[in-house]
Amino acid sequence: MNPKAKMPLHEVADRSSVSVEILVRFIAFEWILPADVENQLFDEEDLARIRLIQQLQEEFGVNNEGISIILHLVDQLNRTHLEVRSSKR
Repeated sequence: MNPKAKMPLHEVADRSSVSVEILVRFIAFEWILPADVENQLFDEEDLARIRLIQQLQEEFGVNNEGISIILHLVDQLNRTHLEVRSSKR
């Protein structure tokens, strides 16, 4: 699949083996935000984030507060990485 391709919520649920209800909860917690908010469409990055959340919950037993903190730190790390890369150009 094209990494920039957009998927509706039901397709993301199928591909991630997570129910639509759980994904709606992830959105409510602001753990995932649709790549295309207006049309509620998701991309591969969203799918990867969902898989990370699943791993944190299922394999590591991280609670909701912990997941929020970890996702915030991952986002911060990604922003810093992008800033470093763009400053090297």
